Amino acid sequence: MCTGAALSRFGLFEGINEVLLSTTSRKRECNAAPIGVRVLNGRCTLRVFEGAKTLTNLLSTPYCVAHVSHDAMLFVRAALSNLDDDEFEWLTFDDVELPVISGCEAYVALGCTQVSAAKNTTTFVLSPLDGRVLSTTPRAHNRGFSALIEACVLATRYVVFHDPHMLEHILELEAVAKRCGDARVKQAFELLLELIGE
Repeated sequence: MCTGAALSRFGLFEGINEVLLSTTSRKRECNAAPIGVRVLNGRCTLRVFEGAKTLTNLLSTPYCVAHVSHDAMLFVRAALSNLDDDEFEWLTFDDVELPVISGCEAYVALGCTQVSAAKNTTTFVLSPLDGRVLSTTPRAHNRGFSALIEACVLATRYVVFHDPHMLEHILELEAVAKRCGDARVKQAFELLLELIGE
């Protein structure tokens, strides 16, 4: 079982951690997507929605890599398009080759065990295999970046459901991102709006 102590070395703590999760199929077709990894009472879980490429890959190859990153543009691109093949390097964990996204602050490879499947979601328990911390630069919390991450979550749902209330909320988050974010966050938000057709 995944323990909080094991994951905290790689930047994942109690609560829902927004990471970039990479997965692969048996044919080495890799995918990356922003997703929340939950750590609660020493148990680490991942809930994946039906129809997601992440779920297809995990059912094929039950391993993933969780990446900690503050790259705003990377989150938007992973949420709403595909990363280029040359943005991944292939590393071996537990005798399985997995795609690791270049340039992240830290990553941890995880084994995934399916524990339940509901109508629209499948839940996995995650167990850490190995990882690396690549940057130890301290970083203060930024409300603009947080607004962008929340907008990414909403955007992935908006492109499916086209709910106008979701769009309203995305535009409210844009105001926070523009007020509090750095230039990279602002550029990433512009790309997000472009990719959802707004």
